[in-house]
Amino acid sequence: RIHRMDGGGLALREIDQRINSSGLHCPACGDSYGSRSQLKRHIQYNAMLEDMEPNFPIKESHRDPDLVSFFLEEPKEVTENDIREHLKDKEIMCVVEGIEPMVSGTFQALQSYKMK
Repeated sequence: RIHRMDGGGLALREIDQRINSSGLHCPACGDSYGSRSQLKRHIQYNAMLEDMEPNFPIKESHRDPDLVSFFLEEPKEVTENDIREHLKDKEIMCVVEGIEPMVSGTFQALQSYKMK
């Protein structure tokens, strides 16, 4: 039997996503997984378990399409042409800052990049 606690308006284990934990995090329960396929299996399995419980709420569960649909879709492959098309009317600004160790002077360099 699955028991669900009220999160008080917060996703339980939300803090786990803010610390140095690696991998992908389940948006419903906060568990982390090393690959997208493991996370997808976790979501599908837990959705099946939640389906068995007649009064289990759909909102913010593993069955909530607004919450988990992104993780169940296959990732789109991005090509170099896609990136070029996306960046063609944009400018990238790079700022590099350093401190000179002898007199503690702060120096900045600014460089702008734009697709031709």
